[in-house]
Amino acid sequence: MNDGRHFIAGYELENVRNTQLYRTLPHEFGHYVQYLDFVDRPSTQDEDFELWEARRDKYFEIPKSEKEKFAHKYADNLRNELVRKKIIPFKQQ
Repeated sequence: MNDGRHFIAGYELENVRNTQLYRTLPHEFGHYVQYLDFVDRPSTQDEDFELWEARRDKYFEIPKSEKEKFAHKYADNLRNELVRKKIIPFKQQ
């Protein structure tokens, strides 16, 4: 709603809950998984810190749009898999 000076949004608690649980959280997991795949998982215990650091630096050179695309795809795939397995949606307590 627009009162002339401000936009006012009304939120239903169930919609906010669903957005956080089924969209935002899986999306953020996607960012973390991409980081792990790119930076941490390729490493070995006896790896020189400089090699790990170089991979980390390369990770931060990935364009934001590419990172977002990965996270969106990861979230969609995770959500679809969890729905297929009847793990989500969670029952409200």
